[in-house]
Amino acid sequence: GGSSAVDNAPNAELTVTGLYSISSTNKFVNEGKATFGKFTSIGSAQMKNTGTVTVAGKTEINATAARWVNISTWITETMQTKGAGNKYFNNCRLTVNEKLKIESSLWYNVEGAYIETKDFIMTNSHLSMEENSMLNVSNLAQLIDNRGGDKRGDEYEGIYGTGSSKGALVKFKKAIPKVNNTAQAAYYSGMLQI
Repeated sequence: GGSSAVDNAPNAELTVTGLYSISSTNKFVNEGKATFGKFTSIGSAQMKNTGTVTVAGKTEINATAARWVNISTWITETMQTKGAGNKYFNNCRLTVNEKLKIESSLWYNVEGAYIETKDFIMTNSHLSMEENSMLNVSNLAQLIDNRGGDKRGDEYEGIYGTGSSKGALVKFKKAIPKVNNTAQAAYYSGMLQI
């Protein structure tokens, strides 16, 4: 198979009541309004949102070398990311109504960006928090084997405040660390307020 690209133009509306899936070297760009019942990505698919994406069910990215870039608003019921080499860039607002689960993933919450979720599970992953960015978990955070000495791709596991003059905010109502045959469930570094 070849590759394809879908570009939902500014002021355009794309609605898929069921599953919308992209794979391999395919690209999805949303500049307008996109509404899906479920969104999945496998392989090395590339996604970029500068409009509004609303997913009624689950957003799932289980791939290698995938890239997800949100420059505006992405709203989903649940979101799960998994796979070595994947990179996720939240440049504005990500709202996950129920559960955000990241496993073996590289996440970057850029300056002033906001992630909100009810429940949060982070396993063997890296989360960079630039200045004035925020992660808000309104219920439960489960932090599993995020060791500062272990690398995930080119980055070390854990949560890192990467601002040079201002910090980032990580807010957990309740956090539970879980350790599997190691001494560290969560690693924090840099300019962070938790």
